[in-house]
Amino acid sequence: MKNTPSTNTDKVLPFRLLRYFTLISLVSIVATSILLGAWFRSISIDNLLTSEERNNVALAHALSQSIWPKYARFLRSAATMSVEKLRQHPAINEIDQYLAEQFKGMGIVKIKIYDLDGYTAFSTDFSQMGISKKDHASFKSARRGTVVSKMSFRDKFYAREELISNLNIVSSYVPIKRSANAPVEGCFEVYKYVTPLISDIEK
Repeated sequence: MKNTPSTNTDKVLPFRLLRYFTLISLVSIVATSILLGAWFRSISIDNLLTSEERNNVALAHALSQSIWPKYARFLRSAATMSVEKLRQHPAINEIDQYLAEQFKGMGIVKIKIYDLDGYTAFSTDFSQMGISKKDHASFKSARRGTVVSKMSFRDKFYAREELISNLNIVSSYVPIKRSANAPVEGCFEVYKYVTPLISDIEK
């Protein structure tokens, strides 16, 4: 009985299959890791946005009970003044100093107050007072009683008398209401600095 000589194909084929299997497994693992990483980042960012929105809303509600009752009449009439007169009004400095003291170290980089027509009656960045946001979609939603928040990256951001570079922020438009069932009287916009939290997620 003659022995059938072995061929190169018999030896090479199993080796190639093993190599292909290993390569495909490696690609699958890498692709899965990338997808899971992207999914985890997306979930983490969404959770961060939800958490910081709650914080901004709580802060705005506190302002509704402290600043708004005292300065509501003045802020509602801000649009009748010249921008220069508005910026120099004693009430503006009082509000600014109060905010600086109350929220020091909390990561709040800017607060704005709008009247019902979207007029910027106050901003911790004085240069933005007098600007109208009446056509801004987020203001319109807040005007109707809905909180709107977004997360964004800014390469330059003007906060209190200084320019900040390369930061992530969560900004929230929060309707001003004296109680849950009361009508909307204006809008707060709160900007929270979240760059360290974003860095932790990326790591």
